[in-house]
Amino acid sequence: MSTVPTIPSFTVGQILGAASLQALADMETWLGYKLGGLFQAKQTVAQSLANGDTAITFSSEDYDTDGGHSTSSLTSRYTAQTSGLYWAWGTVHFTNANTDYAAFIRVNNSGGSGGTRVPKPASGDALVPVIPVLVTLNAGDFVEIVARQASGGAINSSVASGGSLFGVAIARPL
Repeated sequence: MSTVPTIPSFTVGQILGAASLQALADMETWLGYKLGGLFQAKQTVAQSLANGDTAITFSSEDYDTDGGHSTSSLTSRYTAQTSGLYWAWGTVHFTNANTDYAAFIRVNNSGGSGGTRVPKPASGDALVPVIPVLVTLNAGDFVEIVARQASGGAINSSVASGGSLFGVAIARPL
């Protein structure tokens, strides 16, 4: 439902009939549509991250109002159910390795934006924020967080202190 429904007017003491109740239901549906597309997940199982770029998988959801993410198939992706402008953000939590780290948002397996690079830590894990970016998604397009490391071999993500996070929110339907 993309057209704004007519807001009914009421008078004091008016008994609401079927038409008035349907108008209220239409408004509620429209508001739910406008406020849909809210998703946040976290990584609860460490993942092996190959040298180069690896999409981060997320096995646990905090919320997913439009059902755009699966915890059993293609778990790195949030797939838009509604065409629109979306905010995407997150963090990637790396275990320590002798390398610099980076993370960014990728749409439909191409490009990258919101990237952040963090120099190798002196010790301990590295938490890399992904700057929130605005992306245009058509229904069926997907967005994911990609980790980049150049240690020469695989390293693991860390699930300590909450692990990696991924969030998507619709800013405006198209």
